[in-house]
Amino acid sequence: TGLTPETLYTYQVKARDKAPAQNETGWSTSESDTTLVQPLPGQAVNLSPANGATGVSVVADLSWTAGSDATSHDVYFGTNSPPSFIQNQPGTIYDPGNMLNNKTYNWRIDEKNAVGTTTGTEWSFTTAIASPPRALYEFDGDFSNTITGPDAAVVGNAQITTDGEMGQVLSLDGSGDYLNCGYDSIGGIETAMTLACWIKTSDLAYNDGIIANGYSWRIIGNSGGAIKFANSTLNASTLAGSTNVSDGAWHHIAVTYDSVAEQLVLYVDGDVDNSTACTGLLNTWQGYEFLIGFCSSGTHGYFDGLIDDVRVYDRALPLPEIAALVAEYTTTEDPGDIDGDGDVDFDDFALLAAQWQQPPGTPSADIDPVAGDGFVDMLDLAVLVANWLEGL
Repeated sequence: TGLTPETLYTYQVKARDKAPAQNETGWSTSESDTTLVQPLPGQAVNLSPANGATGVSVVADLSWTAGSDATSHDVYFGTNSPPSFIQNQPGTIYDPGNMLNNKTYNWRIDEKNAVGTTTGTEWSFTTAIASPPRALYEFDGDFSNTITGPDAAVVGNAQITTDGEMGQVLSLDGSGDYLNCGYDSIGGIETAMTLACWIKTSDLAYNDGIIANGYSWRIIGNSGGAIKFANSTLNASTLAGSTNVSDGAWHHIAVTYDSVAEQLVLYVDGDVDNSTACTGLLNTWQGYEFLIGFCSSGTHGYFDGLIDDVRVYDRALPLPEIAALVAEYTTTEDPGDIDGDGDVDFDDFALLAAQWQQPPGTPSADIDPVAGDGFVDMLDLAVLVANWLEGL
């Protein structure tokens, strides 16, 4: 090994015995030979996920067995066909990040060595369909759980009102008002969970209940107008945010827990507000009911403001799904304004460039309103450029 292909090498040898004197012969006559031609690499094999696979996890890695004589691998991946070039790498595992549910992805591995490149076969797979929430309260004319289960029971003067931005929403006055959603829709949630809702308030006090299963788990107000997640069984008993949501504007808040990934994450408006490593099982206790606008354990206050689109999942939503919940109710006149500062400029271009040919980050540069394909590519660049030019 280590010889150059297609190269003439000349060599001589001599022998030496094992005696202490190490007697040896003279050099042999010279011999010559040419090394073989190095072949092109073979194609990558044993690709996973398999071609045509369905129900693939949105956090799955791509893996393969290297083709013969391959020294590196060009990875192509995306929702378009042919897929876009991502990177060249020495290893045979590629992490595409969080993918979107129920989306078909195409990928290809080209094998490389010093001689050249062997183009691989394009393969495809489809990710799993997202499971619906266990509970969903949209307040479109009633207090029903859109998914399953009984209507929420109204306590106090809780009522539905019409908001100019969100339509019909839940209105609570902070004086004994809340909704009692019972226990059935959240029972048995232990290993993973997502809590999410929209809130609008200018009077969020410390320990005011927003959504809660009593002492088991709860999203409540924290100091400085921020929110906090608290629970009774995980080894991280609290996770406090820092973003002020008590400013009279609509904010989307969410908490996810995944016992396999061992992560507890708090989001505000689709951005990670805080996160921590965390282990344990959630205790969704039947002794506490699921309440919106109050927490029945300890000394918690009542929420004063508007609430909408309350969701409870028995899985941890990945960032793209959290971002999709925010985008569902968020519109902008300038879709190229990725950072939301009111201008389409070089800062937005830098965000798009950082996410180029990848699943979107935060804030998301996947701004093409038609495709919305979970991948940052030429479609998104076209949107940015079009809005940039309109501002000139």
